[in-house]
Amino acid sequence: MRQQSTTTTAPAAPRAKRPRRTGAAAVELAIVLPFFMLLLTGMMQFGWVFLVRHSMLHAAREGARAYAVQDASAAAAEQRARDVFGTFGYAPDDFQFSSNAAGDDRTVVISVPMSSPQVSIVDPFNLLGGGTLTAQVTMQQEGTF
Repeated sequence: MRQQSTTTTAPAAPRAKRPRRTGAAAVELAIVLPFFMLLLTGMMQFGWVFLVRHSMLHAAREGARAYAVQDASAAAAEQRARDVFGTFGYAPDDFQFSSNAAGDDRTVVISVPMSSPQVSIVDPFNLLGGGTLTAQVTMQQEGTF
């Protein structure tokens, strides 16, 4: 017959309680979220300004191309730029169109204040300043060799 050993174990020591961190995630979110939102809206604003500038350059290029053709007038070039710019969904009345000729060069310029609602979508406090967004394209008149 086998003898059973009777061993007794000491009661387990009580575990040390962890400090309670209730609300820590909310506090961290409250600290980080404003900076994250500022970064996000800044990226959106930069992307929008870049899109508007690219659209302005395309419209100015089309206007300068129309102006560079023989017997085209400055008014026809500005109208062509307005028509192309309107296809992008912008209100061309908010933008200033101008054109000029110097020798064989034909230039079309489109500009808009940075404070315009067409440009500043997330800048309610006018942080972009009072600058002007400008697109200028110059082409040589065709047929003058």
